[in-house]
Amino acid sequence: MLRTLVLMLVMLSVSSVAIAELKIGVINPAKVMELAPQAAAARAKLEKEFAERNGKLLSMQEQYVALEESFNRDGLLMTETQRSEKARELQTKQREIKRFQDDFRDDLDARRNEELGALQRVIYDAMLVIAKREKYDLILSEGVAFASDKVDVSDKLITELSASSAAAKAKP
Repeated sequence: MLRTLVLMLVMLSVSSVAIAELKIGVINPAKVMELAPQAAAARAKLEKEFAERNGKLLSMQEQYVALEESFNRDGLLMTETQRSEKARELQTKQREIKRFQDDFRDDLDARRNEELGALQRVIYDAMLVIAKREKYDLILSEGVAFASDKVDVSDKLITELSASSAAAKAKP
């Protein structure tokens, strides 16, 4: 926000002739993250990497639900000792699921951040290629409230990313 404000003030202080000579582009980061093939590949990689643990978590939750239903259904027929044992077992299972879920979420978040960092570097590099090739003086990304299609270079960036993705896949 502050960066955008400073940029606007600088642009206002430059003469209108100089502004007319500037080539400015804007990138919609959400669109790029949604449509870039590298982003889809990163999502698929994470899903594959964490599929087994996600399946285990779902299985644990199903076991807990079955145990809870059994307790609720048969609880009145149990002795006080049996009921307290089942209640402890439920409590233990619930803590186990919570611990597993927290570890799973922490690991997934850490890996997602790693993949996001790598993806951001790829996107930045592709943006630099476009900026140099097409001689942009300024490319803005986040914090832009509006940009016309005339200055939006998101599609060019997605095309560049698709080309580099295809080239990377073609390499043996």
